[in-house]
Amino acid sequence: MFRRSPSGSGSQNATPPDPNLLQLHGLNLDFLQVLLAAQSSIDQPKQHHGLRLAEAQAKALQNSDSAALQRMAACDFSLFSLNWHRVDEWLHLAEQSARAAVEHRTAGNSGDAPSASRAADTTTENPGGLLNFMNCAVFFAWHLAQTNVQAARFMLGMSSETADVMRTMDLWQCRYIGQRYRRLLSPRWQHNRYFWPDLLRYGLSGETEHFKLVQLLGTQLMAQDLEPSAIARLCAIDPE
Repeated sequence: MFRRSPSGSGSQNATPPDPNLLQLHGLNLDFLQVLLAAQSSIDQPKQHHGLRLAEAQAKALQNSDSAALQRMAACDFSLFSLNWHRVDEWLHLAEQSARAAVEHRTAGNSGDAPSASRAADTTTENPGGLLNFMNCAVFFAWHLAQTNVQAARFMLGMSSETADVMRTMDLWQCRYIGQRYRRLLSPRWQHNRYFWPDLLRYGLSGETEHFKLVQLLGTQLMAQDLEPSAIARLCAIDPE
């Protein structure tokens, strides 16, 4: 399901790459491909309109070659959002998926996901592998919530409360959410004036300074998602 970490051939003393970070970079790249397909689709269903970027940004993404996409994907945080900072959203998802799981198993079905979900896995309903991406993204988040809450916090912007909710879920629920709640997926910080323009500028130029700006802005926006009251207090302090 996830990308295999490349085997290192350098010094034995070199610090091995963080496997979670490597998987995140792979998911970021997959998301950019999904996003690219969404910009190119003229018959995209209404439920996928949340993947559309502003016209100038869409054009910049369409002008991005493979190297540019790889550069953008290498951010240390997710470029996609499933509202992991919103515990109320994930409480609802956990309750809905748990109810569906009980109904599914009571009916004597196998461990497969609901057949109605499979019918949606078509070219028009699944632009750029959207369904496969959703399944991987939800499972990756569930895995981090189970094994490394700090990584979930810094990579995905997941609140500790959401991590608590995800730890109560099983794999069937993850797949159910991935198949049934694709409308949750959106470009992270899509409505910020600077993040996507700066990210795309870095992808096209490859300039290190642009990457530093993107990383810094992403870190600030993530802090605002997770600790909005703290950010508000900091902004209210006048510099000396």
